Amino acid sequence: MNQHNEPDSVARFLRENRREVADNGFTEKVMERLPRRYEQLATLIRWIGGAAAVILFIILGGMEWLVASGEHIWHSFCAQQWGDPQLHAFLTLLAGLAIVGLSNLLLHDDC
Repeated sequence: MNQHNEPDSVARFLRENRREVADNGFTEKVMERLPRRYEQLATLIRWIGGAAAVILFIILGGMEWLVASGEHIWHSFCAQQWGDPQLHAFLTLLAGLAIVGLSNLLLHDDC
């Protein structure tokens, strides 16, 4: 019986004798500064990565490939050639993007 009362008495003692240490807003100031630095670094890395991706896409002939693939997919769609692998890949990509977009909208946390 004493074993069951001991944790309760310790918890009660800690609750009754709890003291808050005043830090005069120090914790909040530290927490405000930390994420900003990391957010700025992450934003810089995203911009550099995005710019590198666009440059590589253009240098490696991505626009020509994109236009040719788009024309092929469009003609396959209009001719109802449902067995075309590029059309399947395109429709799968669209479905995946729709799922990701909807999940981001539904699960977005405004905090």
